Amino acid sequence: MPKVFVAARHFSLRLAALAWVFLAGCSEKYPNLPEQYPVAGRITLDGKPLPDAGIMFLPRGDTRGTGAFGMSDKEGKYTLKTDHGGPGAPEGEYAVTISRVVNRDGTPYVPKPDVAEAGERETLPAFYHDSMKTVLSAKVPKGGDTVNFDLTSKR
Repeated sequence: MPKVFVAARHFSLRLAALAWVFLAGCSEKYPNLPEQYPVAGRITLDGKPLPDAGIMFLPRGDTRGTGAFGMSDKEGKYTLKTDHGGPGAPEGEYAVTISRVVNRDGTPYVPKPDVAEAGERETLPAFYHDSMKTVLSAKVPKGGDTVNFDLTSKR
């Protein structure tokens, strides 16, 4: 992948993270936010836990809210929260992306504000991490749910 596209994608992820931080304290200002329900699960790749993966639930159709996100731990477990800082996600249908970016040496990539870095690479296929190509989806019912993702290296 050309370096320009990798840099643009990382810029987009950093911009989204900045927006989440900015909006984290805004829930009192927006009393009409949809109710959120607990969502957690486990991400595996080829049957093994996938640690340090970012997961995003992106609203589809009439689903209210701005989506939800989380990070998997060493056992592949994640818990969603929203950009407003609350746990869970609103009821509805979602496109899901899962991304695992590593440094050149294979260690987990941790973004640092205002630092241009080279050498990061995505370890998952585009059909998991690219919001325009993802094959992953989820439905969050009232009351919440456990949503597991069993990924494979090849499709």
